[in-house]
Amino acid sequence: MAITAFSDKPHLGGISLIKDTGEVSSGNALLTQIDIPFTQYNSDRDENNVYPAQGNASAGPVTVGKGKKTNTITFVTPCHPTYFTFKNINDWIGGSASYLNTTNSIYDTSGWSANIYEPVLGNQRYTTGKCLAISISYSAAAGTLNMMQTWTFISGAEQGSPDTFAAPTRVTGLDYAVADMTSASWDLMRSWNINIVRGQQYQMYGDGTRYATAITSHAIGGILTMEQGPTASQGNQVAAATDTLSGSGILIIGPSTTRVKITAYVNRDSRRRVVQSGNQGSTEFFNYSLGDFGGANSGYPVAIIAAP
Repeated sequence: MAITAFSDKPHLGGISLIKDTGEVSSGNALLTQIDIPFTQYNSDRDENNVYPAQGNASAGPVTVGKGKKTNTITFVTPCHPTYFTFKNINDWIGGSASYLNTTNSIYDTSGWSANIYEPVLGNQRYTTGKCLAISISYSAAAGTLNMMQTWTFISGAEQGSPDTFAAPTRVTGLDYAVADMTSASWDLMRSWNINIVRGQQYQMYGDGTRYATAITSHAIGGILTMEQGPTASQGNQVAAATDTLSGSGILIIGPSTTRVKITAYVNRDSRRRVVQSGNQGSTEFFNYSLGDFGGANSGYPVAIIAAP
């Protein structure tokens, strides 16, 4: 699998995801493959092999063979219309109840296998994966909108995951750039980052070893941080719609044909003003917690849909 198979840009490598389990009426069909090039990639691959010491005349050591450890993978990719879609984001993170698998509550978010190519380590295969967090960042200065994902997996051919992955489909065309970002709730944004987290954890054996028989999904939440620039005429610029204790704000990513609308239910935790010199006005920094404070989204801190 060549690096250039993922993209026509000089990315580091890429990840191919295949859906193993999960809800299919709203989400992707089983065995759907999604190919994502990445610009940054980190892997915590713990095989947890145990090599018992030899017994001898003076000692017969007792060795406890712990269960296999889980693997954490984090990668960063520019947002691109082929994989940055409202369906994929909801299917990865369980963004609303309609994307949860109600057949078996243990597997309430979709499960995915992954085949990762990276130029030093080559192909690495992981199974029984769940998405822990999706983070989207924006800087008005220039460049692309970036998405970071964190996953937890079991490595190796386990849990009945697919044995083969199709050759990745090449990603071509433009990534989403700062010009593809709009908002109906905030203006004069210099930068922002929204981090949507689902608390997922492997179920352990009773003795505390780390081999997973399943993954339990818990609450979903997150944070939104934002920097807003001053107005052109020295005045202070504050959040247009959510400069209150709680409320909602809208972020729209992408052009009109493929854009994704994220409605964030927020509680403002802090506001800090940095006074600029001269007549430049003041820059505002906001920190928000994500949560269904108003009850409008039935327990979910965000609503992710196709933007009209």
